[in-house]
Amino acid sequence: VAWIFVETQTVLTIHHTIMTRNPRFSLARNDHKHWYLKISDVKPTDRGSYMCQVNTDPMMSQTGFLDVQEPCSANEFMCNDRSCVPLSERCDGIEQCPDRSDEVNC
Repeated sequence: VAWIFVETQTVLTIHHTIMTRNPRFSLARNDHKHWYLKISDVKPTDRGSYMCQVNTDPMMSQTGFLDVQEPCSANEFMCNDRSCVPLSERCDGIEQCPDRSDEVNC
């Protein structure tokens, strides 16, 4: 079993061995069928596709996408789609959020 960061083709783990020097990455498994890549203190640079690859014939793999959203600042409103708009523009009668959530419950 190997975990790969697809965007850079970086091999992160092979079987029980962590290949990356980044200490935020670790492995967990609860049996011989379920392997988990764990990333602590997730950062925006971690955003991307991760592939779990099993060395079988034929090769089996599964890819997942990690999307990292940074929180809005204290002077911003977070729209329902997780985008941020200035707090001063909330409930001003003009829709800034793509989902219009800045003008709800005003």
